[in-house]
Amino acid sequence: MIDYKTKKCKLYGEINEHDQKKFFDYKSKKFLHNIDSLYYVVKVKNDWNKDSGCRRFVDTLEIKKRLAIKSYDPVVVYDTDKQRCQFDLIMNGIGSKPYMYDLEKKDKYIIFIMNYQLNEKTPELWVQIRAQALWLQGEYEIVNESIKDVTELLSSYNIEIDEIKENRIDWAYHTNYIQDPLNFFKEEDLNRMQESRFTRYSSEGVFVGQFEVDKDYITLGRKKSNNLFFRIYNKTKEVIEKGYKQFFIKLWYLENMINYFDYYCVEKAFLNHNYKYLDVARLEFYLEFGKDNLIKDEINNLINKQSRDFEKIKALADLLVPAVTLVLNVELETKRKFYYSLDTCINILLKLKSDCPAFARSLYLKLDNKQVFHNYLTCNTSEQSGIIRFLNYKAKNKNGESWTRKSKFPTAQWWQRLQSVKVNRKFDSEDVTLIREYQKTLDIDKIKKRLVNSVLTHKVYLNTDNLDSTFEEDLLDFISNVNENDTENAISYKRKKFTLLKNRLADLEKTDSKRTFKLLDSETGEIID
Repeated sequence: MIDYKTKKCKLYGEINEHDQKKFFDYKSKKFLHNIDSLYYVVKVKNDWNKDSGCRRFVDTLEIKKRLAIKSYDPVVVYDTDKQRCQFDLIMNGIGSKPYMYDLEKKDKYIIFIMNYQLNEKTPELWVQIRAQALWLQGEYEIVNESIKDVTELLSSYNIEIDEIKENRIDWAYHTNYIQDPLNFFKEEDLNRMQESRFTRYSSEGVFVGQFEVDKDYITLGRKKSNNLFFRIYNKTKEVIEKGYKQFFIKLWYLENMINYFDYYCVEKAFLNHNYKYLDVARLEFYLEFGKDNLIKDEINNLINKQSRDFEKIKALADLLVPAVTLVLNVELETKRKFYYSLDTCINILLKLKSDCPAFARSLYLKLDNKQVFHNYLTCNTSEQSGIIRFLNYKAKNKNGESWTRKSKFPTAQWWQRLQSVKVNRKFDSEDVTLIREYQKTLDIDKIKKRLVNSVLTHKVYLNTDNLDSTFEEDLLDFISNVNENDTENAISYKRKKFTLLKNRLADLEKTDSKRTFKLLDSETGEIID
């Protein structure tokens, strides 16, 4: 689909039919579901404070944590090449009481571990599974992998697992249906447009330019509640500003939720770590594909200024190209108290289908019955009972009048689409590989940009009077100032980084870099190829 506003923009009229479809075609009003966060807790059979295996485990973690804090950098705790586990775990030193220690399997999960147990009912470990693994690897696969790894890790210290239970599950629904949250969720209509158990709401936004506002975050319920929390927010903005979930950009593009133009602009904004850069990227798109040279000169004058006027940039972009398609996340955060209130019904009515360890039965019951929970959370049942439903509050009954009770109003069209989304799906393995390759490429681009900026900053510190040198000259100045200690530290750092990143880069094609330069040591005559 190519929307009407796009067809009215200047660039659309300048390009051929093939490029019109290539740049601007996408599927509108689309929803994509996955579990976005999954935390579970682990209770062990051993006496955590007295058992010798538990204390050896904690003592090892304490040593590594001190090293991580001292070095201001993650440290390898368990390495497949050297130690007892068949997987790599690193410590970041980010734990806090009572879970003082963290162990991370890069891009997969983090285990938080208690140092000393004050209450025997408190779980000794809790595990936070990363969003990237949940979306790309799949919920079952990453849960299976994490539980297998935790079991192996603990058994190497003769620690047995007693029970694993869910602690938090976030049900996420990405959508391009809503492009104007400010007017779609008007403050005065927010109560009448929803039927739920929530009694509180909040919204957040930003000032745009001198006179406008933009709403980018809406919540129902209390964030600190140990039960339920509902939010709708600008996921495109989060991906750009957080700077580490770039896999979503490729995922949305492959799912046709955004078109090539959107993909181009969001990627540029991500690399610049700036949501405002979307409008600059829109103009850069015209520079690359537009035809009017006078306009291109105007664009270059605007975007190459040291201090950019984003209001003028946006105004010009609005004349030339369409707005970037936003992806919002509609999310229900469910916590242990919510599932605890349903445990009796769950154990009686729901069936366990997975072949899983007996101690993890509670967690797998939730995964095996995703459709049941989705229906209940979104009121997608014949009785319309459940947690939350958005209404077509402007609808009239047969007499042409509004209903007096919310339960009588029909469901809003956008919520019907969310209710009917496919909840048990898996991405194509080829698409997953493409997304991982894309993530790697953007990481490399970010590193190159950071490196170039660092080299140029180094030159400014060396010689503030000479700013006319080329980048190649600045790079040579940098290399000339690297001493033997710097080289030894660099070799050590590279080995460490390899251990930290080898799982992330496993099974991906190696990126060959063709060397076009050689270095000549002017003092020794040595050529470094």
